[in-house]
Amino acid sequence: KCMKEGFRKHMEMGPQLLGGYIYDLSHIFDEESDIYMDSCHVWEKGNKIIAKEIAKVILPEIERAEAKRK
Repeated sequence: KCMKEGFRKHMEMGPQLLGGYIYDLSHIFDEESDIYMDSCHVWEKGNKIIAKEIAKVILPEIERAEAKRK
């Protein structure tokens, strides 16, 4: 828990340093169980959650880029 809180605090500066292209997904497993197979690798359930969260972030960006090309 302490490590997660430290990471989240550190992430607050990320978007400013990288021009907005960094997203904190550290919260996505907060209400989940049986996600990790070891200290950092996730089971299929975790991968599905990660994929859905990434899609929420990148799909609007893809749609904006496509709209600009039209």
